[in-house]
Amino acid sequence: MNSSTRSRRTSQRARRIRRRPRTRTIRRHQDQPLLWPDDKHPGPVFRNRQVRLKTQQRGKVTPYGGLTLAHDQAMRLGIDRDINRSIHLLKLHMPYRESDHILTHVYNLYVGGQCIEDIANLQHSQAVKHLVGACRIPDPTTAGDFLRRFEEPDLHAFQGVIDRAREKVWRKLPRRRKQTATVDMDSTIKEVYGHCKQGADFGLGGRTYRVVVKRQEVDVSEGQEYLFTQDRQRFVITNIPRSEMNAGDVVSFAYGRCDQENIIEQLKNGIAAMRMPTGELLANGAFLMAGQLAWCLRSWLSLLALPTETLRWEWKWFRQAFVYVAAKITQTGRRCVAYLADGHRFTEHLLIASQRLQSFTFD
Repeated sequence: MNSSTRSRRTSQRARRIRRRPRTRTIRRHQDQPLLWPDDKHPGPVFRNRQVRLKTQQRGKVTPYGGLTLAHDQAMRLGIDRDINRSIHLLKLHMPYRESDHILTHVYNLYVGGQCIEDIANLQHSQAVKHLVGACRIPDPTTAGDFLRRFEEPDLHAFQGVIDRAREKVWRKLPRRRKQTATVDMDSTIKEVYGHCKQGADFGLGGRTYRVVVKRQEVDVSEGQEYLFTQDRQRFVITNIPRSEMNAGDVVSFAYGRCDQENIIEQLKNGIAAMRMPTGELLANGAFLMAGQLAWCLRSWLSLLALPTETLRWEWKWFRQAFVYVAAKITQTGRRCVAYLADGHRFTEHLLIASQRLQSFTFD
């Protein structure tokens, strides 16, 4: 490639970046107008009003309007095609393929499903079917049976799909934000009983780790009365070699990223990825990896399309802002349009995020 061709491609990429809509700073707590009740109606602000319920005749309505962004991103990254190329669990496709089953679990966890049975909320929603372009969505029983088909090579293939999508997103980040990648790890204990103990074990897999111990002297007191001094040890396990960081630097680095426990807690409770819904080890592993992909879809949206501060939000906050949005879904031919509720306070950010996603082309 000569210098003129390289400079021309660089200028084209710069123009595409300039055309992308800019994200705006977001505030979770926004001020509301200080309105005052009319003098004609003294008393509490909340009043007893007659409310009548009617059905929406035109269009299909869903409370998961924010699922549009996640599905659009998954399709642009080619996750469905990569799944079908890499994972082969079904001999016949009647009519579902492997990507249909996996994305069903992913979307169920993304919108707040706590178990496999919650897939029924998506299955019986005509609006969600139109949104993902499906005539039908797998039944919870069928989705559970699909998880039991996974073998260890299939889990490795599933992880490969996630890693390749992660690399595509990584290449779209600004150069200043992709200098170093740090993997935070923490352990968690999940109690299992009876036949659910299949494969339950613990091991380090023959890997070599470095253990850094920090000893602290802590004064123990009761009220204002000093009792005694106690020694406490804090452990940091890492693979950072001594040639890169000494013990003090490792401890400082770990303390600078001391929210790993919060991340693990959100993986367990925020998206219920560690519920272990089946009695088989590999099936539970597949469910956990579906939760990992749901987590990645949310993180990639925050990195590419949404304000970056949403990357550290809890799942409850994120869903209330960018998933639980009332939307009317209309379908004409091969085109689907989602009309978001104008009264939602983050609708503007959702529209900007959708426009930013359309500006990206993933190789």
